[in-house]
Amino acid sequence: MGCAFLIPHGNPYKWFQSDWAYIRLVAVHPDCKGNGVGKQLTQLCIDAARSAGEKTIALHTSEFQNAARHIYESMGFIKLMDLELMFGKQYYLYILRLD
Repeated sequence: MGCAFLIPHGNPYKWFQSDWAYIRLVAVHPDCKGNGVGKQLTQLCIDAARSAGEKTIALHTSEFQNAARHIYESMGFIKLMDLELMFGKQYYLYILRLD
């Protein structure tokens, strides 16, 4: 159906600060898209981060992932900044405060 990775704080990477947890590679099988799987995976990551005592969770997404951006914003993620172009596409950094 899908997968997502939650990286705990203490693992800074590019745009992610060392005191942030972050979500990477939320992916949903094409046959399951549009059924809420991505939102459920994201919520599982948020719940796990809260349970672990994380204060902030971050992720990045791109202009061609409109459905994902809509889901993240509906879940309370706020666009923190535009990132540099990658592969000719605009990317964005989102955060969600958990405290």
